[in-house]
Amino acid sequence: MSGAIAPFVRKTFQLVSDKNSDDIVSWNSGGKSFTIWDSRDFEKHVLPQYFKHNNICSFIRQLNTYGFRKINAGVPDALEFAHPSFLQNKKNLLHKISRKSAVKASKQKSKAVATKSQKDVAQTLFALVKRQKESEQRLNLVLKELEETRSALRSFQTELLPGKRSFQQVFPQEVEANKRPKVEIDVPEVQTWPMSFDDLFRESAVPISASYCNEPPMFDHSLLENNFMSIM
Repeated sequence: MSGAIAPFVRKTFQLVSDKNSDDIVSWNSGGKSFTIWDSRDFEKHVLPQYFKHNNICSFIRQLNTYGFRKINAGVPDALEFAHPSFLQNKKNLLHKISRKSAVKASKQKSKAVATKSQKDVAQTLFALVKRQKESEQRLNLVLKELEETRSALRSFQTELLPGKRSFQQVFPQEVEANKRPKVEIDVPEVQTWPMSFDDLFRESAVPISASYCNEPPMFDHSLLENNFMSIM
């Protein structure tokens, strides 16, 4: 026992099979599809006979709801549609044509949303990878400039250091002398020569060098003889 035929499907089968409107809508050769040849006349004269409207766009949406697909008619302004169970003189197959279930439509919508989300994620990842590559390029450039700066500093130091070493090697005494602390010594006034006989035996008659060294004082006997002769 065949199932019930949807009202829309039954009416569509009737209007396509009506020989009186073949110049507006009819079966194609082979009876596997039908074509609307004149959309304006179809809205004006055919649709009102079977439906409570004359809107061809609404009719096409209903066809899509029941699983009909649009085919390229190959004729300007013509609209061709087909369904595996919508065949000429095969009314017994019409019960197989049913409205797409809400679940299936929801799945298709969810699939479309998921596909769009995947595309958005892919685009975001692509943008992130691109920015990462740009950041790496900028970092490599900075590191290269830093290394060039270091190399320039090393070259500059290499040019300066040999001159410094050669100065220390050629003038070691001057370098060491500059490092030693300077000592200032106050030298007491010394009696000029010649002296009197009595002055010879005073403490100030000792040479200056002996007064400020740990060495024993040196006495110049030639000075004593000269002064002694002057007294005589």
